Amino acid sequence: MNQLDIWVDACWRNQFRGLLHVGKQNTQTRGLIVLLIAKAAGPGPADQSKDRELDKISGIYSSQRSLAEVTEMIHMANLIHKGVVNLTDYIESEPREKNDMEFGNKMAVLSGDFLLANACTELASLNNTHVVETMSMAITDLMEAEFTDLRDAGGESLLKTDIQFADWIKQTYLSSGSLLARGCRSAVELADHRDDQKEAAASFGENMAYLQQVKTDLKPFLSKDNSLEDFSVTSAPVIKFLEKYPDERKTFTSLQSKDPAQIFSMIKTSSVLEDCSRLCDDYGSSAINSLDVFPQTDAKNALINIVHATVNS
Repeated sequence: MNQLDIWVDACWRNQFRGLLHVGKQNTQTRGLIVLLIAKAAGPGPADQSKDRELDKISGIYSSQRSLAEVTEMIHMANLIHKGVVNLTDYIESEPREKNDMEFGNKMAVLSGDFLLANACTELASLNNTHVVETMSMAITDLMEAEFTDLRDAGGESLLKTDIQFADWIKQTYLSSGSLLARGCRSAVELADHRDDQKEAAASFGENMAYLQQVKTDLKPFLSKDNSLEDFSVTSAPVIKFLEKYPDERKTFTSLQSKDPAQIFSMIKTSSVLEDCSRLCDDYGSSAINSLDVFPQTDAKNALINIVHATVNS
């Protein structure tokens, strides 16, 4: 084993695996949702086949367990890749700092690629071409999302002021909805369930992604300290505000890079926060309704509880 192989093996055992399994503090919700969808759908019509062993304790195929881990690895690889910084911001920095940033970028790229390669290898081992194609499309969407960002290169201003909420939906789907929707669909696909159940699983994952993103976007506006730390011009309330009050677009354009605090105040005192809260209810209801095709089980109840907890958080 050469030095590179030793380094890769050490990284997997000591670092990357820890990103997926953190003992009792495991908070990888995407993998959890994929597993719960798999269990809610139940064993497939061909579960008697000897080459498709069903875990009698959890009622989940081993391939579905692998898929849940693949889903988390893809998500984690994407997060690590997002850690790459723009080195042009450090042109005037000290040489040592620039070198550190450059080294950090190399590690982020290498680490993300390593996780993604492991995910693809595990995906191929599932021996299901439909699932491989579906999850590959999720990776494609994640990459496309990096080039369709609604902000400018500096991340402070919107690329266009005639933006619509449909743009937010599309970007959210590419950046998070696609992976969760396709992961849920693939979990049902691996058990050879009906097409309507596959579509229902994908619908649940997609609506959950929208729900989670709206709740995340609302947090800065619901905080008591009015901090702008997590405020983003591409958040759902901002897009809703521009769509609802088109006459404010010109004012918004002049303020977005100069006085974000005033924009924050304008949105917080408007009615769009209530609109976004209703959106959460709508996405939550859609997610729950999509589960109607599955039998009543503890797994289905757990998914419904997750939706309610997210809506009420």
